[in-house]
Amino acid sequence: MTFTHIAPEALTFRDDKSGATYGGWPAGGEGGEDSGFRILRLSEFAERAACAECNSPVAMRLGAWKEIVGIVVASVDEPLDGGEGVAEGFKAKQAIFVGSAPSWIDVSEQKLGVKTCERFDVGVEEVVVKGRVE
Repeated sequence: MTFTHIAPEALTFRDDKSGATYGGWPAGGEGGEDSGFRILRLSEFAERAACAECNSPVAMRLGAWKEIVGIVVASVDEPLDGGEGVAEGFKAKQAIFVGSAPSWIDVSEQKLGVKTCERFDVGVEEVVVKGRVE
């Protein structure tokens, strides 16, 4: 699954079930049968938004970085030619958790063409542990 990080103010989530739109985060997923989103808090450090119908992941955010939302690239239904730099913003810049990739997949920096990390990048885990989802 490929995530890209975007500033919340640049995002609009469309809830196909209720017809509502949410800027920055699919807040309608906080509950209610009419919402097309489900918010999952699987730890005290992060929350994820998923489709309420099929449970496909849509977005995630870390408590330590509310100024960034990670969206699943496959969930973007707008054309990436929407302006200068839009498609560039969706290109991978780093591959994380390559240490858990199957041995038959080449996750070397040479193959992927981006920086790779066994887990998170340096210092990220320490910051994540300090941040809690409110």
